[in-house]
Amino acid sequence: MQDKTFLQWIAVASDRTTVAALCGGSLLLGAAGMLRTKRATTHPGLAGFLKNFAREVVPDRIMDEGNVITAGGVTTGIDLGLYLCGKIAGEEVREKIQQQMDYRNYTVR
Repeated sequence: MQDKTFLQWIAVASDRTTVAALCGGSLLLGAAGMLRTKRATTHPGLAGFLKNFAREVVPDRIMDEGNVITAGGVTTGIDLGLYLCGKIAGEEVREKIQQQMDYRNYTVR
């Protein structure tokens, strides 16, 4: 979080595309100034730190604020991947991928 060039690169990327972060990655988005006006989530153990960067920290597994999507702890990674599949390719495609993975616990909230 000390590398200003990297943080600026992240912030510029969000102007052009959707940016997603998982677990402690939410802190990088926060340090880049991308969460000041947004709700965000992270690993529960990091929520106190994230409060310094985000408008509001929520306990949801996934928080979609348009071009910035944050997710909870590392086990939320599968849910985030499926969520992004649904957002990009549609819910029908997401459901097919989920079935192929034999993943029954897809949770967003």
